[in-house]
Amino acid sequence: MDPSTIEGRMPPMTASILQACHSCFKGDTRGSPLSRCSRCHSVAYCGSACQKVCRTSAGSSCALIRVHGLIDQADWSRHKQVCKGLVALTQDPIYKSTVQFSLSDVVSTDREFVNKLCEQNLQNECQFLSMAMGRPLGELERNLLGWQAKCYGCSRTDRIIRLENSPQRHLLKPCQDCRFAFYCCSEHWDRVKQFHTQPDPAGYGLSQCEMNQQFRVDLSFSYSMSGVKGREGPWIWVPDRIKEKWEPLGDYDGCWEDELEGEVEVFLRLRPASLGEIPESLPGLTLRLSTEGLSIPMTILYSLQKLYGEDLDGKGWSRKETLNIHVLGASETELMMSQMFEEILHRLPAVKTLNILLVGPGLSTFGRADRSPKQMQMCPKCSTLNRKRFHDHQPFAYHDYVRNQGSKFTKPDLAIAFNSASTVMDVSSWSTTKALLIEEKISSVFTSYNREEAFAEAEVLRKMGAKLVEGLGPVRNPWGALNIKPEPEKLNGWYGESMWLCGGFK
Repeated sequence: MDPSTIEGRMPPMTASILQACHSCFKGDTRGSPLSRCSRCHSVAYCGSACQKVCRTSAGSSCALIRVHGLIDQADWSRHKQVCKGLVALTQDPIYKSTVQFSLSDVVSTDREFVNKLCEQNLQNECQFLSMAMGRPLGELERNLLGWQAKCYGCSRTDRIIRLENSPQRHLLKPCQDCRFAFYCCSEHWDRVKQFHTQPDPAGYGLSQCEMNQQFRVDLSFSYSMSGVKGREGPWIWVPDRIKEKWEPLGDYDGCWEDELEGEVEVFLRLRPASLGEIPESLPGLTLRLSTEGLSIPMTILYSLQKLYGEDLDGKGWSRKETLNIHVLGASETELMMSQMFEEILHRLPAVKTLNILLVGPGLSTFGRADRSPKQMQMCPKCSTLNRKRFHDHQPFAYHDYVRNQGSKFTKPDLAIAFNSASTVMDVSSWSTTKALLIEEKISSVFTSYNREEAFAEAEVLRKMGAKLVEGLGPVRNPWGALNIKPEPEKLNGWYGESMWLCGGFK
């Protein structure tokens, strides 16, 4: 985990837009305003427990992060470095001319054009900051730049506005309703506000403003729950019922609600009475957060259904006694969500053994020394039925794993890569893996966070010779997570866990 976070937790988006403390993640309130770092102005703190003004070698002040009231020197050294790097940017004439090159005082109503400006500005900032710091940026530093507030009309950030030092333009102001959209002046906001308040087809028919408000509720609840003992990490809940038979999954808007709303209500009614009455918004909130983890097994089941047919007579793939699933490019996310795979067994009552292989270089720091399949703890009902689930963690690229296995390698029922971003990250390695999957005719599916990645991935797979199965991409995944989030680099757009299916083939 990133040592620059608190107990491994990455600061939320609200911290990057200066609406939450960068140390304890507490949100700003009218009674407890946040204070910005006096040098870089890019992070804020809630008070003396999380901020300490120190003197740098240059005699300037800077914020010092504290964790649980104790000074964390590692955090201090990291913030000191990124702080000095950000200050150096504002004093670099080449950086200043670069970021101002494409900007105009004329507000643009072309949303795609402004999104491109945001992406270009971010690329420039990341490149210059990396050079100023003398190393590649970490995830926390990329988030700090990617999530920063931007004018909805011209893409300017607070840093750019300070560089321009224009008396006609003040620092960014937030939308009064969602506080996640910003503008540098009333003229810009009046021209583009309509795009923020109109229904957005990509946001389940809600406007961006309404989706932002929903996201803020989800974010606040998720972070508050992750700080409770026993609730660290993402929201994890697997319904404890076992289906009497396989029921083919739908592919329409609202299928999540049809499948889980009743089970969520039962789940909430079982809460301890000491927690009080269930707020009216909690069932919908719980449903959205539950889909982030449940999208893993549901996308696997939906992919099997599309690849092998709906199996309406229950005599095909859904009746296998053993099911083998390989998760490619697996990382900490799949490890934390390992319990979610049990939902596959809960929906396939004929399957007695589920073998899950998590394979990916990102597992190198989490893998067990013996690297052998481990039998996982099952729910009481599955244990009574003598059902088993085995997990194997292999810290290799998939093609290397297959090569290492040699003649012992057995094709899985499904190989799936969740949110691989394989067209922009580790492209060469992923290309080798895709070539193997296609050549060996391994039933495979790739998912992505957003539409752009899905179409790019599908094009790559087609060019490599994969014959994509109808319904598996590029298309919006009906079993992708419902708690979608605003795109960090843009002013419009959403992303979520397996929100899109890039393509499936066999």
